[in-house]
Amino acid sequence: MKHLKKIALFLLLLILPLKVSASSYIQDFQVKNGTLTIPFNEKNNLYTIKLEENAQEVLFEYRLENEQSKVEIIGNNYKNQEENVMILKVIDEENNDSQSYTFYLEKEEDKSVIAIPNDTLNNIENTKEIPYLKEIVIGICLALIVTLFKILIINFFKKSKKLKSPA
Repeated sequence: MKHLKKIALFLLLLILPLKVSASSYIQDFQVKNGTLTIPFNEKNNLYTIKLEENAQEVLFEYRLENEQSKVEIIGNNYKNQEENVMILKVIDEENNDSQSYTFYLEKEEDKSVIAIPNDTLNNIENTKEIPYLKEIVIGICLALIVTLFKILIINFFKKSKKLKSPA
């Protein structure tokens, strides 16, 4: 019974100092002038936002898991013909913890299409094959393999004869 009290006291002293720490996650994220391509999840840190055509920056609301955390917003500007990235960095200074969420910004108008003239497509379809090319390549490879094999076998027998003959 005496040992049981000591164990209980030890466990109590071990558990009491533990502080439940809040984390530096965003619990909820809503885009006001566009849509997220996948639903928001606090553990996922990579997203794409499809912005409305006239939007130049992302209008959004978020809710933090730890209200004392600070949020840094980096790159909330949309520029045509550039890679547009917005980063939200949530910093929990009390627990020395941080999380970064990266959002790639896109608009529907950014999709580029490559135009290939019809005559180019016709040239690709009408390419000519060199006759017997496969057979020639196979023949050359086979000849190389046989030659290398002969060289190795001859060298092997020469070495084995030198080892057997008395000097």
